[in-house]
Amino acid sequence: MRRLIPLLLLLRIPQQADARLMRAFTFAELRNDADLIAIAMPIAVKETAERAPLLNIRRTDRGGKEAPVMGAGVETEFEILTVLKG
Repeated sequence: MRRLIPLLLLLRIPQQADARLMRAFTFAELRNDADLIAIAMPIAVKETAERAPLLNIRRTDRGGKEAPVMGAGVETEFEILTVLKG
């Protein structure tokens, strides 16, 4: 009984899920529109000083005020293993 009450309370609380609609591309569309297709492995990652708002992503506080979500720039170095197109 002690475990049942918290479980029922947890199930009663609505869970919030944030999602965005996105188009699903086929492999052929991606391949035909690409200038370069390569198999690569990341070898170094560092954060840059660049900061910019993420498109179509907003945060809403408890008072209902909306604000953009800021993203940090990242620079990644890759080792090219093979090039399939380009």
